[in-house]
Amino acid sequence: PVLIEAMTYRLAAHSTSDDPTGYRSKDEEQKWRDKDPIQRFEKWMSQQNWINAEEIKQFVEQTRQEVLQELKRVEKVPVCKIDEIIEDVYDTPPWHLKAQLKELKQHIALYPDAYPKTSGRINQ
Repeated sequence: PVLIEAMTYRLAAHSTSDDPTGYRSKDEEQKWRDKDPIQRFEKWMSQQNWINAEEIKQFVEQTRQEVLQELKRVEKVPVCKIDEIIEDVYDTPPWHLKAQLKELKQHIALYPDAYPKTSGRINQ
């Protein structure tokens, strides 16, 4: 058996409406940018002459294209029923999630125009 312990740090904002400068400094962000494991690994591999900047650039672009292709594919997958947002996690969903799901369905039923893709998935 192998145990890998990893510390992570979210450099990006929580969402597009989030402003991280309200709860962390630029110095803190830079400290964590300097520890970025991907950049450190790229640098180490370059120092070993196992990879160069052009190969990294090609790899990043190829990976980007693969991700975009997969996104286009999964966007065509039919949307699941709204109940499945808790049923696929729990064999028997806990009471508080059932209550939250019920409230969500009621909210969507009140404002169906605000949830065009979701409103048709409600099983009430």
